[in-house]
Amino acid sequence: MRNHRRIERVAVVADGLLPTLAPPVAGTLLHPRVRHFRFGDEATATAWAGAGRTATAPA
Repeated sequence: MRNHRRIERVAVVADGLLPTLAPPVAGTLLHPRVRHFRFGDEATATAWAGAGRTATAPA
């Protein structure tokens, strides 16, 4: 099964050096778009990740 193709966006919410480096690397290896957010920006990260849903994607 290729259920990972249904995931369109992944929000990484964490502080530090590694989380800032992970999205560019993951973006080359994974299908979903990956974006880093600072630890205090959980609401922004959730809104960004949810905005990627399409009408055909399950909620």
